[in-house]
Amino acid sequence: MNGAVNIMRSVAREELARRSDALLAVVTATYPHAAADDDHNLEVDVRLKHSDLVLRGVPVGVPHVGVAAPPRVGDLVLVCFVDGQLNQPLVTARYYHADERAPLAKADEVLFEHRVKDGTLNHLRFADDGTIFLQRDVTKPEDNSEAKTTIRIDGKSGDVLIQAGKEIVIEIKHGSELKLTCDGKPITVACKALDITCDDKMTVHGNVEVKGDLTVASAAHSTKISGNEITGT
Repeated sequence: MNGAVNIMRSVAREELARRSDALLAVVTATYPHAAADDDHNLEVDVRLKHSDLVLRGVPVGVPHVGVAAPPRVGDLVLVCFVDGQLNQPLVTARYYHADERAPLAKADEVLFEHRVKDGTLNHLRFADDGTIFLQRDVTKPEDNSEAKTTIRIDGKSGDVLIQAGKEIVIEIKHGSELKLTCDGKPITVACKALDITCDDKMTVHGNVEVKGDLTVASAAHSTKISGNEITGT
């Protein structure tokens, strides 16, 4: 039985060798460089389309040295063969198909969509109007209008929006103002020293609690409150 299988594999290899400039294949296993002590360098196992022949440890081409985006099991890839040799395969491209559609994007946009196993979508989108989106857990991928966490740089004004949920929002108006909204949530600042400088005035709405001594000073005078004692100069 094994002899017959080996003969069939040999025949398949000879047939492929006659037409092995480039073939479509499906990824069956991936080997990312996941640890410093492993020998992997971004390779995959692939099963050639319309064949049971599996090629193991096939190197994957990258757009730039320093980029790591390994194919996933089930991805449709193009395998090219150096000098037409079946023992020198390279994965040179990946393709969308009926079961793995392209992400929603306009003609002049650039989009990197990270598809998490649980169905979560993470986006880095360069929109056609110049706006840049960096988002976690996108729920409206057609226009990036809703996500769990968003950083958006407006393509026209340059304004920056940072949003974590609906309650916590930081708005930076280009050359104008910074607005921090923390609706119904606390803000905690922990540091060794905090220095706030206002060119005009500072207004505080609500109750103020100071734990420790308080000194209020002007150019000529100062008032110190320590416990139940108030002293001034």
